[in-house]
Amino acid sequence: EPPVSAPPTPRREPTAPATPVADADAAPLPMPRRAKPRNVRGYTEELGGSPVAAKTVPLRHDVDPAMMENLREALAVIGIEMTFAGEALIADRMGRGASIGEALSQVVLFAFAHAVAEDARAGEQLQALGLTDYAVDVIAEFERLRDAGEIDGDRLEEDMRRLWTLVGDSPDRLRLAEELLQDPVGGLTPPALLPEDLRPVEES
Repeated sequence: EPPVSAPPTPRREPTAPATPVADADAAPLPMPRRAKPRNVRGYTEELGGSPVAAKTVPLRHDVDPAMMENLREALAVIGIEMTFAGEALIADRMGRGASIGEALSQVVLFAFAHAVAEDARAGEQLQALGLTDYAVDVIAEFERLRDAGEIDGDRLEEDMRRLWTLVGDSPDRLRLAEELLQDPVGGLTPPALLPEDLRPVEES
């Protein structure tokens, strides 16, 4: 018998080459969608306005640490505790030409201004606790410094006059306290703390 021939191979139509798969690492990242504009003004107004740069008291100074410690001890004698802000205030005033005693009287003046302003917000109880009597003793101590030649008479008179206004019954006492607290150094934070029995409970 004649040999059986193989069936003809079906002809395949040419197909388009397959699209090569790109490397996953080389694939471009999807473009982010542009965020919708936010009502920034309304957002900040809900939180009390746009944020402002915080004001700080410079704590670095070139005043002799031993002298600063002596001033700290001098205030401790009359029951006043000087803070780091007080050191900054002393350095600032001495840098402007004030004497040591004048700078120290400024620390005390601003300490009373801070106490009076805080007392006004807390219900005004310092007068009943003896603030005025204590101020009399403080003024007497500074008069001794004046008599010893440590403080100029005019400078002391001005500072002590304002201190007396702060602790008295003058209608201008709160206005003066707020005016003093506008000082860029002495007004930011208390340069010294009054005795514990003349501080708000939370500070004690």
